[in-house]
Amino acid sequence: MKRVTILMLGIITITSFSFAQNFVTNPGFEDVDPTTYTVLAAGQHELMRVGQFWDGTTQTTNPTSSAVDISAGGTWVRRSPSTGYIKSRVIDTDGHSGANCLHMYHSAGSSQTGMQNWYNIASTQRLTTALNNSKVYKASVWAKVDATVGNVCDKIVFGLTDNVKRANITFVVTLTGGTAWTKYDVTFDIPGHIAKVGNETADFSLAFFSVGITTTYDASNLTNYSGVLLDDYSLIVDTSTSSLNNIHQIQNVLSVKNHYISSTQSGKLEVFNVSGSKLFSKDIDAGEDMHLPAGFYVIKLTSGGDTYIQKALL
Repeated sequence: MKRVTILMLGIITITSFSFAQNFVTNPGFEDVDPTTYTVLAAGQHELMRVGQFWDGTTQTTNPTSSAVDISAGGTWVRRSPSTGYIKSRVIDTDGHSGANCLHMYHSAGSSQTGMQNWYNIASTQRLTTALNNSKVYKASVWAKVDATVGNVCDKIVFGLTDNVKRANITFVVTLTGGTAWTKYDVTFDIPGHIAKVGNETADFSLAFFSVGITTTYDASNLTNYSGVLLDDYSLIVDTSTSSLNNIHQIQNVLSVKNHYISSTQSGKLEVFNVSGSKLFSKDIDAGEDMHLPAGFYVIKLTSGGDTYIQKALL
């Protein structure tokens, strides 16, 4: 049997999220003067552009601007190819709350390829505070499809990207609310992501949070119009599953040996494969043994309000 790096986390239940830290800076485009991080183009405040999520400097075309250092984080930018057909503008004519929101869209008639991919039309931000690789995070945004005739936008994609593996955790969310402001949320399971084979080096202590849209192509292989309004972004610790304190030495609780799992504590045992799919769950007693066939597993024990997670190759 081989032992793999151990992850540890505990649970504390909190009944109110009123004081939860939002890791997104300027989440509703109200806290920072738009003139300081946008380019005035055609009378509107357009986000500056980056070529990759992890770029520390903005591009100088589409929109035309001087290069700006954004390596300190906290600045909203648009990740996209260099094309004038893609826009992300801070507007003051609509919003879920406050005076401002973001209008992100792709115009019709572009021959630019790859616009069916969310990361080519995304609003993104380098986070100023490190995320914890052992925690789960809840992300949300208020969104609505804009009222432009022929708008094909019917979904948004949440993305969280680390700066080592530079792999995206993504969730596609259907815009069920149409042209009405609706809150959409997802959960980023960072420990589960890192537990997957190939992601072991991912490190979200420097991370990039994004929401993107896609478009489709007409019979002439030109883009259709796709547009959405976005407001009140949020990224917070999911306190229902993530550790805040009470971190425990997992080797004193779970034991994995000779294809058997045993625990020094009673609780609910859950076993997952490398893709994050749950294989089974069972209530076990302290000292009880569970047999597993050879393979790579993520083993989770919930006991007395705490959760213990171990990765193991049997």
